[in-house]
Amino acid sequence: MYSDTSISLISPAGKTTYVESNAQIKGRGNATWRGEKKPYELKLPQKSGLCGMSASKKWALIANYFEPTKMYNKLAFDVSSDIGMEYAIESDWVDLYANGEYLGNYLLCREPNIGSSDLDIGSLESMNDPYFASAVPYEDTNMKGFIYENAAQPEAGGYLIEKNTDSYYGHKNCGFKTLYNYFTIKSPNNASMDQVKYISDFVNMVDNAIRSNNTDKLSYVDNASFVRRFLVEELFFNDDAFVASYYFYKKPDDNSLYAGPVWDYDGAVGEEGGMYADYTRSILDQQHIILEEDMEFRNPLDWDVILYEDDDYRDYLVKVFTDNLPVFTDLVKNRIDNYYEKIEASLRMDYAIWRRGWGAGHYEIPYNNVRYAKFFLAQRIAYLCRKWGVSDPMADYDLSDGSSHILTMVMPDGTDTSITVSDGTQIYPDSMPSYDESAYLGWYYLGSDEPFSFFIPIYEDTTLELAPAGNE
Repeated sequence: MYSDTSISLISPAGKTTYVESNAQIKGRGNATWRGEKKPYELKLPQKSGLCGMSASKKWALIANYFEPTKMYNKLAFDVSSDIGMEYAIESDWVDLYANGEYLGNYLLCREPNIGSSDLDIGSLESMNDPYFASAVPYEDTNMKGFIYENAAQPEAGGYLIEKNTDSYYGHKNCGFKTLYNYFTIKSPNNASMDQVKYISDFVNMVDNAIRSNNTDKLSYVDNASFVRRFLVEELFFNDDAFVASYYFYKKPDDNSLYAGPVWDYDGAVGEEGGMYADYTRSILDQQHIILEEDMEFRNPLDWDVILYEDDDYRDYLVKVFTDNLPVFTDLVKNRIDNYYEKIEASLRMDYAIWRRGWGAGHYEIPYNNVRYAKFFLAQRIAYLCRKWGVSDPMADYDLSDGSSHILTMVMPDGTDTSITVSDGTQIYPDSMPSYDESAYLGWYYLGSDEPFSFFIPIYEDTTLELAPAGNE
C-alpha cells in the first residue's frame, strides 16, 4: 500500500533538478524485501523523467542489498541494450535519504512495463482503467484475472508476462498456467478474463510448439530477442535464469513471442558461490540440475534448452555472440571501472551502513569485489569462446596487481598454516592441508558459511577454517 511522500532530486553538483510534494511510496520486491536494506517503488502524480531518463509515473528503487558492487543489474540492463535488445531498462544510481537519514546506494529505474516511455505496444492496462472499478476478481484452475462489464478487446494491445514460481503466482492478480509452468501478467495487471485467456492460449501454443520440438518452432518466437536475452543470462551466469524475473512480451498483430527485458541480477556474476562460481559451466547445465533436483519448487522453463539444440538457432546465437564481442570485452576492460569511479564514494558509504548485506561479496575490500566481477566476466567470455570455437579477445587479459597476500588455514586444534600467494592466485584443493573427511565438510572462509572455492581468486589476506560435518 502506498504512503504519501515528497521527493527532491539533487544532482552531484548540488542543483535541485526535481521536486514533487504529492508523490507516493511503498515497499517492493520479493526475496529482496527480506533484507535489512529495503527496496521501494515511487509513484508520481504525472509522468516525469528522472536523472535524464524517459518519463514515467512509476519508478523502482532497487536496493542491490545482496550484491557487493551495486553494478550487476545496471551492467546487465546496459549490455542488453548495447547488443540490440529492443526493450532494455534505463537506470542510474542515487543516494537515498528519507527524513534526513541516509539509506544507502540505490539503482533508480522503471520496472518492466508497457507504456509510451517503455515498450510502446499499446497499454491494455490504461484501456481497462475506466471500467476497472466494477471489475470482480476471478480464478479457476489454470487462469486468474478480472470479470468486467466492459474491457478492451484482447487483441487491442500488448502483453508483458513473467515466468514465475508457484508461490509468487499465488500472490499476483493475473496469470495463467501452462503444462509445467506459471506465468504472471505484468501488463495489463488488471486483465479481464478474456485477455487472460487470449494470452494464455497464445503462450500455450508457443509452449506446445517448442516442447514437441516442431520443425517450425522457431517461427513462434522472435529469434533476435531470444538469443540476445540468452547471451546476457549466459554471460552473467544468472542464478534466476529460467525460473523467475524472466520476462516475455507479445505485440498486437504479431504472432511471435519476444524475450525481455532482462531483470534481477543480484545473484549473478558468481555471487551465489558454489556451482554458480564455476565459470566453466553453461547456464544450461544449471537448468538441467534444477530440472532434476528442484522441479517442484522452481519449475524452470526449458524453452532455451530445447531451442539451443536446433542447429540453425545455435548458429545464429553464436553469430550474435561473435558480432557483440566488442561490447562484452569493453564491459570488462572499461565500463566496470568507469562505473566504479562514478559510484565509489556512494559505495563506500553504503558499505559503512550495511556492510555486505547478508554476506554479499567474496571480499572485505569493496574494490576487490569489483575486480572479481571483471575476473568472472572475463572468464565467462573465455569459456563461451572455447565452447563456440571463437577466438578469445581477452586471452592476454591479466587482473593481477603484482602484490602478494597471506592465506591462513586454521586447523581444528587451533594451529594454523600460512602461505604467501601472488595477487589473483587460485588455490587447488589438493595443495591445501589434508583433513579427516568423515569429521569435516571442508575449508570455509573464516566466520562464513561460504565454502572455499578454487574459482574465487585471492585478492586480499584470507583466513580459512575447517567446518565440522553435520553443519550443512
